[in-house]
Amino acid sequence: SYSGELDDEVAAEVYRNRGHFLDLDSVTQLTSDNFHSEVAQSSLTVVLFYLRWDAVSMAFLGSFIEVAEKLEDSRVDVIQMCVVDCGEWTDLCAAQPGTAVPFQPITEFPSVLLIQPQQAAQRYTGVLTGEALHRFIMMSRMPSPLLLSTNEEVTSFLQEVPDLASFRPHKVLGLFRTESQTDLSVFTEAAKLLSGEVLTGLLRDGLVEKWAVEHDVDPPAVLLFPSWGKLNRPSVLPVTSSSKDLLTHIHTTLLQPVPELTVENLPSFLSLGKALLLLFVGEEEDEIGQRQNQALVDHMRGVSEQGGARMERYLPCWIHLGHTPAGLSVLGSYLGSLPPLPALVLTHLPSGDEVYQYPPNTPILAGSVLLWLRSVEDGTESPAGTERTEVNN
Repeated sequence: SYSGELDDEVAAEVYRNRGHFLDLDSVTQLTSDNFHSEVAQSSLTVVLFYLRWDAVSMAFLGSFIEVAEKLEDSRVDVIQMCVVDCGEWTDLCAAQPGTAVPFQPITEFPSVLLIQPQQAAQRYTGVLTGEALHRFIMMSRMPSPLLLSTNEEVTSFLQEVPDLASFRPHKVLGLFRTESQTDLSVFTEAAKLLSGEVLTGLLRDGLVEKWAVEHDVDPPAVLLFPSWGKLNRPSVLPVTSSSKDLLTHIHTTLLQPVPELTVENLPSFLSLGKALLLLFVGEEEDEIGQRQNQALVDHMRGVSEQGGARMERYLPCWIHLGHTPAGLSVLGSYLGSLPPLPALVLTHLPSGDEVYQYPPNTPILAGSVLLWLRSVEDGTESPAGTERTEVNN
């Protein structure tokens, strides 16, 4: 699988750097004896649970230390970066009775938890790179939701991204009148679960009416500002009866219509449980090539629009092999050899690990792709390979 290929790359990094000694001075080493006292000292503790003999653990430990050093250099002193060697402190990692730790037993390695006083530990589920973890930590520092009391605060929340360099995160704004306590509780719980992933803001009372009129909504309501969208055209969601349902609606609405898959966003898309209708495009040599690739992506968007409800089981998406070179080996592993580009495949089907390939050298047009999908659904199309084994020619 694609994620497996990325794990292999991480493992390979360990062996390329196996002679280097990791300096743990910038992190706190937690044990069964000092866990509670150390965690109590900080408003936000980030803990990496790892195994010394696990290649991926050791590779990510290096990235984790780099993040700790970066936070230290930027004088972010409210965050404590800690590590636990679960090969040595098995009772702590297993959350055995008597340890009274704020998390469930750790069964996957490496694992990262964010721990704050009087709150359940939050698991980091993003890609295992230092850049992605650093961004998640910096976003987790902000209150979820952030109470906004003036127009200036709302404008700043929507337009500025403190401490995140050029990264533009998704933002969610809740509009609630005083009497909407039940709905507010649902939104607040959802906001806490979105911490580190999406920035959430909250408007109450006077400001609510202004924003409700401006965006033609009837509070309580939730305004979504996707990172790929325009600030003056937010999506509007009603508040559901449970935070779980609201989270599902938010995640679905924040999806880009035809997202570009990258190393960093892949886990979040795979977690949707949808089959990937995945277009591989090569690196452009000139402006003509750029226009051709954009036209292909536009046709993929047409597949989604023309397919309507039947496309809900699929996620049309694309990989730019110039931006994500790992995609090339993934494509080869799917099909047993590298096909001509562009290449369109259907993979990660809930029903199995088969991979289907759209006929090579056939124009990728919305109507043609929908007919091909129909043949896959009817069982008249033969798999071209699988996610785990090479193609049977």
